Amino acid sequence: MTDRRDMTLLERIALSVVFWLCGAALLGLAFGVLDFGGTLMAPPWVPALAGVLFLLFGFAPLLASPGRDNSAAVHALVLAVSLGLGVMAAWVAFGEGGEGVRTSAGFLGMTSSTNNEAEGRFGFAVMTVLCGVLAGASGFALVRRLSRRRD
Repeated sequence: MTDRRDMTLLERIALSVVFWLCGAALLGLAFGVLDFGGTLMAPPWVPALAGVLFLLFGFAPLLASPGRDNSAAVHALVLAVSLGLGVMAAWVAFGEGGEGVRTSAGFLGMTSSTNNEAEGRFGFAVMTVLCGVLAGASGFALVRRLSRRRD
């Protein structure tokens, strides 16, 4: 049996700061404030959206406070993140993104890798659908939670 210990407030704040710094770096990259010395192979909105998602991720440890009912905020966070990830996956699956998408699979220590763009785009299409399902479930749970608060 393992002992389970909740994170202290200081640990949750430190984790949030790490996420926020990553988000700020991605936003800096997207808006040209930071230069990583390479060529960005995506339009600026992709790293900007990823930066916003990291900023949102930073709130997750703070919402995970023991003894507090933050379920509506958690559902809203999951809804926003799943929509953002779904948009980026859809861009790779159906849009201009995905040049040079590679697929790799592993099973029992054997790996396979291919440069087949169609397989890579299919994988991102599946991810888009899964993000949509998660967003729908989170949205439904959020609406249910908020409607219960009114009663």
